[in-house]
Amino acid sequence: MGKENFYSNIVEGFTANEFLRRKDKTREEKKLDQQIESVSLMEYLLNLFGTTAAKERFLDLCKKYRISKWRQRTSNLLKIEEQESSRAEVHNKIIDTIASLSRVDSSSESTHVFSQLGARDRVTDMIIDYFDWQEKKKLEESEFRKAA
Repeated sequence: MGKENFYSNIVEGFTANEFLRRKDKTREEKKLDQQIESVSLMEYLLNLFGTTAAKERFLDLCKKYRISKWRQRTSNLLKIEEQESSRAEVHNKIIDTIASLSRVDSSSESTHVFSQLGARDRVTDMIIDYFDWQEKKKLEESEFRKAA
């Protein structure tokens, strides 16, 4: 599966590839592009885990990291220093896990995925975007059920 087929049809009404190719995008559309790519990257990674338990442990680690990022935004300066080291440890574990996964699968698609995740900031964005997307999806499903 090449880069063209990498992105699944997440956005209803047209393919994600068509959406990503558009040149004149608003800020919101660019953010949506990033979220689509982040969700695709995370789902690709999750599919590489051998067991559901391993996948769940990785997701728990990512959730822990995301929560620590939220706390960073709301904490006072004294607490931030404590949380920085804890968050860095969690992030290092996530990066180590991704590095381990990259050694398991050396296909061209994996090479593409792992090259995108080479930057720590991109991994952070992927984690935050993935869980934001999941929460948005749950909210929309809930609103749909209420309307039905």
